[in-house]
Amino acid sequence: MAKHIEDLFGVFFNIPKQISDKVAKIQKEFGISYSGNYMLTPHVTFYATKFTKNAVEKFEKEFKDLKLKPFKVKMGKVKSEVPLRKGNTFLYISILKNKPLMDVHKSVLEVANRLRGGLIRAKDLIRIKQNIYSSEEVEYIKKYGFMRVLKFFRPHITLGELSKKDAKERDLKNKLTKRLKSLEGRGFMIDSIKVDFQPYDYHKKMFVGKAIFKEIKLK
Repeated sequence: MAKHIEDLFGVFFNIPKQISDKVAKIQKEFGISYSGNYMLTPHVTFYATKFTKNAVEKFEKEFKDLKLKPFKVKMGKVKSEVPLRKGNTFLYISILKNKPLMDVHKSVLEVANRLRGGLIRAKDLIRIKQNIYSSEEVEYIKKYGFMRVLKFFRPHITLGELSKKDAKERDLKNKLTKRLKSLEGRGFMIDSIKVDFQPYDYHKKMFVGKAIFKEIKLK
């Protein structure tokens, strides 16, 4: 495998088709997307890191053995933030944290982090060298292989991002908020988690090759 290609692993859950279709329709209508979002279907990510194929198989088995129960989540408001590493405005729908959601997140993290063998994504190593992360964020990346965990875990559904040159940020956010208002507070059950494993070319900034998808039922 070329040095600029690495195998990445993600754990996530999908949202109900009715909600997913509405989000996708609005993304298309407003012409927004996210370059880092390799999945076309709206979803919520638990964890993402560099991984090995052998570790994926072990994760599936060990996570199934935990026999976790289905849980309910609720959708929050349309929000935005400006990540320092890009400068563009990131738009998303928040997912409200609750104990069952956090318990599953912690279980995913405990199993996956133990199996990753200390691997860290190339883009995180590059950002660390560029001093983009805070010292605490760097500590999390080295300890967990991913920064957005535990206190930094922000469950969300990605809407898209706006260029820092785009002056319509506030207007668009207000319009999106109005269009998605009916989803705020909407609850739904999660009865499975999904696992994705796929090669990533960090020079081209895109996923390449064949992906492996697995579904683990919660009972």
